[in-house]
Amino acid sequence: MTRAELFRDAQGVPHLRAADALALAHAQGRVTAHDRGWQIEVDRLRAEGRLASLIGEAGLAWDVFAHRARLDDTARRAHAALDPATREWVDAYSAGVRDGMDERGAAAPEFALLDAHFGERRDAALDPWPDHAPLGVLHVAHALFGTFPLLLWRQHVAHALSDATVDLFVGGGAGSFSDSGDPDGSGRSVGSDGDGPGDGDPNLPTAGSNAWALHGSRTASGLPLLAGDPHRLLELPGVYQQVRLACPEFDVVGLAFPGVPGVPHFGHSGDAAWGITNAMAHGADLFRELLRAVDARGASARHGGGGGGGGGESTIPGSVGSADAAAPVELEALGPDGWEPVTASRVTIEVRGADPIELVTYETARGPIVTELVPVRVAAAGPAADASTRAADASATADRDAADDANTGTGTPAEFIAYSLRTPARVDADLGVSAIPRLLRARTADDVVAAFSDWVDPVNRLLAADRHGAVRSAVVGRAPDRPRAQRRLPLDASREAVAPNRAMPVPVAVEPATGGIAVDANERPADPARDLGLGYPSANRARRIRELVDAGHSASPDTAGPVWADVRLSPAETLRSLLESLGAEDRAAAGVAGSGATPLGAGGAGDSARESDRAGASVSDAAESTSDADAPPVFDSATPLSAAARALRAELLGWSGDMDADSPAAAAFAGWRSALVARVADAPALAALHRPHGFGAIYDPWFSVRGHVAGALPRLLADPGLGLDAFGLASAALEDAALKDAPHADAARADVASGAPTAHAAHPTAPPAAGGDGDGGGDDDESSTAGGVNAPAPTRAPAPTPTPAPAPAPAPDKRAVWGDTHRAHPLHVLADVPGLDLAPLGLPTLDVPLAGDGDTVRCTAAAPGVSDRSWRTSVARWAWDLADRGRSRWGVPFGAAGDPASPHFADQLDDWASARTVPVVTDWARLAPDSTFSDPDSTVGADTEAAERAAQAVMRLDSAPDRLPCPTPCASDLAAAHTPTPEEPR
Repeated sequence: MTRAELFRDAQGVPHLRAADALALAHAQGRVTAHDRGWQIEVDRLRAEGRLASLIGEAGLAWDVFAHRARLDDTARRAHAALDPATREWVDAYSAGVRDGMDERGAAAPEFALLDAHFGERRDAALDPWPDHAPLGVLHVAHALFGTFPLLLWRQHVAHALSDATVDLFVGGGAGSFSDSGDPDGSGRSVGSDGDGPGDGDPNLPTAGSNAWALHGSRTASGLPLLAGDPHRLLELPGVYQQVRLACPEFDVVGLAFPGVPGVPHFGHSGDAAWGITNAMAHGADLFRELLRAVDARGASARHGGGGGGGGGESTIPGSVGSADAAAPVELEALGPDGWEPVTASRVTIEVRGADPIELVTYETARGPIVTELVPVRVAAAGPAADASTRAADASATADRDAADDANTGTGTPAEFIAYSLRTPARVDADLGVSAIPRLLRARTADDVVAAFSDWVDPVNRLLAADRHGAVRSAVVGRAPDRPRAQRRLPLDASREAVAPNRAMPVPVAVEPATGGIAVDANERPADPARDLGLGYPSANRARRIRELVDAGHSASPDTAGPVWADVRLSPAETLRSLLESLGAEDRAAAGVAGSGATPLGAGGAGDSARESDRAGASVSDAAESTSDADAPPVFDSATPLSAAARALRAELLGWSGDMDADSPAAAAFAGWRSALVARVADAPALAALHRPHGFGAIYDPWFSVRGHVAGALPRLLADPGLGLDAFGLASAALEDAALKDAPHADAARADVASGAPTAHAAHPTAPPAAGGDGDGGGDDDESSTAGGVNAPAPTRAPAPTPTPAPAPAPAPDKRAVWGDTHRAHPLHVLADVPGLDLAPLGLPTLDVPLAGDGDTVRCTAAAPGVSDRSWRTSVARWAWDLADRGRSRWGVPFGAAGDPASPHFADQLDDWASARTVPVVTDWARLAPDSTFSDPDSTVGADTEAAERAAQAVMRLDSAPDRLPCPTPCASDLAAAHTPTPEEPR
């Protein structure tokens, strides 16, 4: 008897129904291997630190990080710690993947393409999936998703510039970091409803996701509605997989992570629905470790970096090197109670097309060392110097060459600085997988919240609703209990003890009395109990969603489109006031006293309403601790603007702020912004930020100076300590933009040719913004996919297209529009492989023009000063109707299939690019059976009376088009279904 069946809708989305939950998990694993075999094998190898064995040296940086972070070991521990029922369910999925890879997944064309490139065959079928692999894939999805790389960036800023400068790069300024988290004694953390230090700047690219929940009092049906869109890297194939999972116990539609069973983030069970956004929480502690080498007798060793002696060749423990049989260098770490042993492990990384690499990884009492070890010299006072003082003063951001130089010669013993990562997932041996089967069985909003009590990483904001009318808002996951002051920089391992997990805030009901709406868009929460992070994107998206909902949009799933498609970029007050202040003659004409210098952040006439509602982007925010007697920073430039620049400035001041793909004004604004970012990033005051960071190659994308400058632009321009000439830089950038923007370009060139004084000519040492397709930067030292709150992993390079990516240049008399350069920038791991020709894959053209920007509801984030192409954007859209699931809608960027030859590889691209969605089909009679798929009894599970009853129930599924029959299970069935939780009777 067949225990599972596969149906597909018009988009090729798999709809599975099976005799029981285990057969269904097996079937989900099989169909995922069929549809996404290449993708899940890549992510499985990433989790195991074996990506280089598939794609060669292009995967080495990731593999080094994966081994250092102990990703696979953590997944194995978490799998072993699962309750028996959950582990059996996960194992059934893995068994299905193994079968599916043997049947179809291993034949994905990418494998053959790599075989031909390297001249050898790698048979994926000979390397079957281990049972714990789904946990590893889930771990990989979030390994670099948190805030710890930003802690490394802030450490770099503190070392390169100053500790005070760190706050300029923390989403709106960090204000006063008191241990109480209440710097002004108001009883609040910093900020209110997104307003205040720590909130991001409007009009600047950030990152995040959207979700909103409406009580039935605000919907057309009278029952709740949930909707949203997660923003992540635009990966190819897509990061989410549309799926339906049905058996007699449950019937769920949702978005799955390929390689992970169930639907952990966004789902609708018929009775209940859920969706999440990132809480931007401080979810893991990063410790700065002082390490020293010890000899075989346990004594401190005088260690010239592992080399033979002073001036000899240095070998740094934990460095990547050729495979050999040498024993790992034994290390000790300085903890709060003195020197402690450090665990060392040796691994060999196989590199396709090259020799294997030997790596020694280390783990302290706090967690795995996830960076390079950088040698430092002990203070000249010698061994008598206080070790904790040395640990606090030593820097890991020195140039490796300079560090090596400091380690040679005669004198004191060498020690090392490195950084360890302490995550709840590793400490608790728990990746939150036990939440997923509980979600599948959820029948109420409170069931959903209870299921997510098992969630671990990352910390998310949850919205849940049910067909009884309940709507809940919660914060879920685990995070160390750290005061705000300790979320700013890495902690000193010699002084700070480990912290327990904090208690998550109590869930709240969304009721008509409180407005009947909840919106989560990664903004700083108004409730201090929910403020678990440090820096946040601006509150603009959250405010705009509320405005659109209040205007009547999203009362039903089919009216949510205008919310997803909204491209209104709220005016950036500091940038707008800067534009208003440019040009000495314009300031004089406006009657500004003296030279016309205007404090950055001072708005013009009619700006008071915007000023009162903006999200912490003024000088008063950036320098909140300044006394009232202190004057705000004043900038001036006596150089007049050219006629072309004045015309461009006037156009931008009159612009609506809509980042439409066909808008010349949006393109002009983006051009000015990119030019300004490039000039500020290249300013001498920030030159030290460009020095090598020394943490390891995997972190390079997080150290894009232009990317970080774009997110902190008004604060950097306003900071008196940096002393940047805001007006001069902004004027020169406006001239740069005018030179590139027809019809302003002809006038600008005429001004330059005539010798007329312009702001650009007044600043000859500032490099003009690079040309070339509107990229506005062209800095070869910067990653084209870097910057923002969560930068991309280096193993996700842009997907190639069969034709050159740059858009055709506009006609001489036609102005460029935003969509000419603001185009989709999908990331494909194979594009990292040097010399690999991807033409045989037959990838369609995917770089479609896009509307939106980084801080619009329709988030299509780019990296101003680097590239206009969007690499972080909506990776799914979903709207769950609790009155009728069949009226729900969804969509993904590309399609259901991972094979470029499939008609469903990119058949949703046009809808996605236009912010459209398709209905969720729930009537089995409207689905097409996939005759190539069957799942016989013998594949998984045992033949029991209960299983036979469930199998018979499959025959009755068509009698309930939208929901499966869910009779109350008997006690034995319930016990087999899941392990009781504290809320349930045992």
